[in-house]
Order: sequence, then C-alpha cells, then structure tokens
Amino acid sequence: TQEQNFEATSQQFFDREYESKGIELETTYYIGDFDVRANLTWTDSEITKDVINPDVVGNTPRRQADVVYSITGRYNFDEGSAGINLIGTTDSFAQDNFDQTDPNALILDGYVQTNAFAQYNLSDSLSVSLNINNLFET
Repeated sequence: TQEQNFEATSQQFFDREYESKGIELETTYYIGDFDVRANLTWTDSEITKDVINPDVVGNTPRRQADVVYSITGRYNFDEGSAGINLIGTTDSFAQDNFDQTDPNALILDGYVQTNAFAQYNLSDSLSVSLNINNLFET
C-alpha cells in the first residue's frame, strides 16, 4: 500500500509504502437463548519505504495495533435481546515524528471498551433499543 499525504498538525508530508500480512478469525456459538460472537484480527505491518524520512523504514505504522478484537454475549428472549460487547486492541505506536532518534517512542496503550445494549420488540416491524457505549469510560 502506498500513502502520499500531508498531516496538518505536524506540518509534514508523507510519501510511504507499507507491507502488511495478517489473519482474521470470526466465530459464533449458540447455547439455547444465549449466543456469543467473537472476532480477532492479527496484523503484522511495517513501513517498507519512506521518501522523506527513511529512518522510519522497518517501523510499525502508527495506530496499527498487532491485535484488534471484539466479543459479544447476547441473551435472546421472545420480546427482544440484551447483552454486552467488548472491543479492544493491543498497544500501538503513535510514531512521535518530533523525536527523530526513535520515531516509535510514543506508545498508545491497548484498551478494552465495554458496551451494553438491549432491544425490545414492540411489534413485528417496530422495536426500541438502548445502547450504552463505553460503559466504564475506559
């Protein structure tokens, strides 16, 4: 993949090429009225060419976590459903371009975000939903 871009916040141009490989897994499991859905993406990416700053070649692209995942548990009942969803990543690099001695110096911590949801079916063609995103403000 090739990127030519201008970043307004750092006032820098980018002219880079990337190489990436990875695996995506997805599954669903049902137990009676309960179901669990999960997915996981593993990515191994690196900058393979940078015309403007060759020192970053070999580094991981910024904001590219090695692992991104989600898991959702849901209970289904006649009138609707309710459940919890977890979304998360491992650490990633912010690629602090102001520190040219180590462009991968600034690390963004991995996180898990918890979301809750409920749906009630008023009729066959109408339902109401309640979603609470980032339940624990993480």
